[in-house]
Amino acid sequence: NYRTGIVTTAAVTDATPAVQGSYSGFRQTRFEIARQYFENPMLNGRPAFDVTFGGGGEAFLPDSRTDGRNLVQEFRNLGYRYVTNATELRGIQFGQPTIGFFKNAARPGAASDGIRAANDTNMDVAYDKLRLPRPASEPEPNFGAYPAQPMLDLMTEKAIEILSTSFGRQPFILMVEAASIDKQSHPNHMSGVIWDTIELDRAIGAARRWANRRAQKDTLIVVTADHDQSMHLIGVSNLPDA
Repeated sequence: NYRTGIVTTAAVTDATPAVQGSYSGFRQTRFEIARQYFENPMLNGRPAFDVTFGGGGEAFLPDSRTDGRNLVQEFRNLGYRYVTNATELRGIQFGQPTIGFFKNAARPGAASDGIRAANDTNMDVAYDKLRLPRPASEPEPNFGAYPAQPMLDLMTEKAIEILSTSFGRQPFILMVEAASIDKQSHPNHMSGVIWDTIELDRAIGAARRWANRRAQKDTLIVVTADHDQSMHLIGVSNLPDA
């Protein structure tokens, strides 16, 4: 009988958030993972989470889904609030379950396998959200229609506020993922890794401040990595053949 939430800078159907609220034999079944968030088979068809914040809204929208379902609207029909940028997130007044998708695919549509969108869209990384200059060897960010994406600490603060104030005295569990520490390591984007680690640290700080304000010291905060990373600082960058 806990309330639940997931916060991630990846697409919300990516592996780490997905394992909190879905069951699938293959991590790329993004449409099915999104469906299980709405009608979870282990919860008698009820939604998996009271709060869901991150990227990848295309998995919930009819212009990408092969079944044509609009899961965003279906959540709203159940009384969920829907937010799409940092300004809306800052201004919400708790009181109800909430979904927030802060970046969607610029070109919606399904992949050829039919089980996911053609593009699973992660949020932009902290380094880029802060408008810091990329090294010339790295690609410039493309915010598209989503220039006002929230930072991870704001998403964490708001998720905690909703889960701790909207449902009486029920306890809650919240999973928060700084996903692009990993995703920036893959192409050896060192600044992206470092600034997303700082963003994670700030999110941990938001959780600790909330816990420390409570008169009853009943909050457990666990900080861990789900795997190591192999980025090496070797003085070169990955460059395209061109």
